[in-house]
Amino acid sequence: MRSKAFFINGGAGRVICSIPAFEKYVEANPDEDFIIIAEGGTDFFKGHPTLDGRVYDVWHKGIFEEHIKDRDCVSPEPYRVWHYYNQKCNLSQAYDISINGLEEPRELPKPTINLSKMEVIAGYNVDTGELLWRFFLMPPSGGEKDWAMKYQGLGNVDPTPDDWGDAKNVGVGIATGQWAIDEEAGIVYVGTSSPAPNFNAANRPGPNLFSSSILALDINTGELIWYYQASPHDLYGHGCNWNTVLGNIDDRKVLYKACDDGRLLALDAADGELIWSFLPPDLKFVNVDDSINSQVDVNQKWVTEPSLDAYWQCPGITGGTGGSIAFAYGRIYYISTNYCDYMIPEPSPENDPDSFGAKDMTKLPYNVQVRRNASGIIPDWRLDRTESLPVNSTVYAIDASNGSVDWKYELDAPHRGGLMATGNMVVFGSHDGRFYTLDSETGEFIYSKYVGAALGTTPTIGAAASGEQYIFQPVGGLDHRYGQPVSGVFVSLKIRGGPMVPILDPVVEESPVIDDEELPINVVVPVLLLIVTVFLLASFGPKRILSLIGRN
Repeated sequence: MRSKAFFINGGAGRVICSIPAFEKYVEANPDEDFIIIAEGGTDFFKGHPTLDGRVYDVWHKGIFEEHIKDRDCVSPEPYRVWHYYNQKCNLSQAYDISINGLEEPRELPKPTINLSKMEVIAGYNVDTGELLWRFFLMPPSGGEKDWAMKYQGLGNVDPTPDDWGDAKNVGVGIATGQWAIDEEAGIVYVGTSSPAPNFNAANRPGPNLFSSSILALDINTGELIWYYQASPHDLYGHGCNWNTVLGNIDDRKVLYKACDDGRLLALDAADGELIWSFLPPDLKFVNVDDSINSQVDVNQKWVTEPSLDAYWQCPGITGGTGGSIAFAYGRIYYISTNYCDYMIPEPSPENDPDSFGAKDMTKLPYNVQVRRNASGIIPDWRLDRTESLPVNSTVYAIDASNGSVDWKYELDAPHRGGLMATGNMVVFGSHDGRFYTLDSETGEFIYSKYVGAALGTTPTIGAAASGEQYIFQPVGGLDHRYGQPVSGVFVSLKIRGGPMVPILDPVVEESPVIDDEELPINVVVPVLLLIVTVFLLASFGPKRILSLIGRN
């Protein structure tokens, strides 16, 4: 008897409701090598004790030849079950009747789902959409004891057995910001997010590879070439966000990156070797380890464990890096920012991947402020804080070859968004609603322009069809954290007196010109006679012409 290939179509709800029926099918057919092909939602089967490993996406390479051809195909459709469309059973029971061949519905357990925010980096063929490779950022839900050990020797942090534990209700993803691609070497450089939950590591022991990291992957195969983990076992939410810049020191290709821990790194693009690092001296550290390659306790559950007392974290939850960096004129231009956060631990034995694991009380809730103002007493003693911590930023010009400081420019506000370097200037927006431009060589102030609400993204520069240059900048749109929760708008500023960008006219292909030549008489005479004949026929008609000829 052939084993079965079950096809489950539809969305997440149908997939989840099918799980109890398949659990019953395994109990009744423990030796059958059946498979499940899902139109979507295959992640809901990951980590399942009996179903994980049986499930395939519809686009899985070679699925028909390798998995379907020798099996009986079954397409259970709960909507066709009499009990379901007569409202005598639920969707899970309808799947159970269809998959297990029952006559009547029975009681079923809740679906077994092991949620994990597991994410992959994938490579696709741009012409066909075919999946070429996938690189997993963490082990599958349920854990894998030696998952990371095969990467021994490829990075600055040694992998450990049982990294991520059973990998349930935890996760990691791709960081925000641009990747860098070296097409010549065939390498793509990617930053990753901090691990989740950000501030509660009760269910994620180990260094948590590959969170808060920079990865170098073979662009053709997805194979890991090297990795650099900026914050092992991250308890602070300090991922490797913002852009990744590929540059050079003499003939050596270099990757420049500033992660949320505030440190600017220069890494050998070929093997990830640390060339230099720069830790801004103006950046304040409180309850955050500022040492490079620190020896962390990979089993620590939260910052103040075992205490549940509130604490200050500096750099705060948005990190010590103010945004995207710029590489120009032999320098890295970079903004560090001081914005500390007042945290209250909220540890839980069962982590919620959508939970921070701590409560950020940097700005007291309005109802707490009101009670304090009226009575002078705060309901929760942990919210009573008096320590004053800095809120400011610093623009740095760093020598790209050795990491030394060429100049710096101080700002009296936190910063988010980054900067650009163009026209021998450094241009950035600030939370005070102003554009700033500095001399790229000396750091001297050139001018600023007020445009309204806080600026929280990197400005860009471009040319209109006329060739005139403009600076483009989103304004506002920031959350309550920065004190200006106003709607965002998009503005453009004309660069007066700037160089015109040449706009090329479309190229028009001209037909080749044939030199004038005299036509032979034996060609000219017949052509003229033909023209005269056509003219006479068109003007007088055949009968009129014949009558005129007959009269003569």
